[in-house]
Amino acid sequence: MQRLLHTPLALLVRRILVLYGILQLCRILFYTCNHLAIGPIGWSEAGTLIGGSLRFDTRSILYADALFVLLSLLPFEFCCSRWYQRLLLWYYAVVNFVLLIAVNLADAVRFHHTQQRFTADSLFDIEFAELPELFRTMGENWPLLLAAAALLVLLTGSFGRCDRCESILNPGWSYYTLSTVLFLGAAALCAAGIRGGFSRDAKPLAPADAACYTAYAGKAQLIMSNPFCLVGEIRWEFPAKPAGEEPAAETPAAAPEPAAEASDLQEEALPRLEREEGLQRMRRLEPFLQPQQQ
Repeated sequence: MQRLLHTPLALLVRRILVLYGILQLCRILFYTCNHLAIGPIGWSEAGTLIGGSLRFDTRSILYADALFVLLSLLPFEFCCSRWYQRLLLWYYAVVNFVLLIAVNLADAVRFHHTQQRFTADSLFDIEFAELPELFRTMGENWPLLLAAAALLVLLTGSFGRCDRCESILNPGWSYYTLSTVLFLGAAALCAAGIRGGFSRDAKPLAPADAACYTAYAGKAQLIMSNPFCLVGEIRWEFPAKPAGEEPAAETPAAAPEPAAEASDLQEEALPRLEREEGLQRMRRLEPFLQPQQQ
């Protein structure tokens, strides 16, 4: 049983569950700093808000850790080695501290002043002259800095020892077959989670979807999380094909109008009538044109 709990899949599931818990702790701190702007939350709506937050947290974790999931399930023997687990630890600690802990706690301060979360546009609009004010704001909110340090300790401590990863199967065909199936299944789930499902009409989760769980703007901001807000408004739109490049549809030739046909027939009949009248006149004049016999 102990060996089963230290397989790559079991370790990955435990580490992902810790990320869900960290995002919920960040959400509690977010509400603590902005409870006046968000308003009270009743027990009747708490379940709905938590259910909606899990959807947005899943998308945030996929944005930050989809690569970590795939690296953890590579179908090779060295994935359980000490050096490779240390490499995963650095990815797990650095990426999740920046994208999940630091940005979400910074959201708590930003929302207090602007009633908005960090997005890609607002993050890149920060100018160099604003950095001193930013650091001063961080100093004034030192409890959040202590909370970030505590969450970092929780994050690294939950990763576990780097020498405790082991597979329940010995290297061979069974090991590589099962590892490959797990890797491909995880890749398909990550792609479907980011895309919004397996169906052809699936659409990625958007910030506007938060309105499905609450009618209040402040609570809609509460159930969202980062890095979802950083990339949630990005839409990949392909330019429309120019009209000139589209194949022209074959259109049947337009039938001539009846009036046009009648006029054309009349124009063709006039020379024929004139020729017939000229021949009749020549026949009448023939007796007078012949020389008289003496």
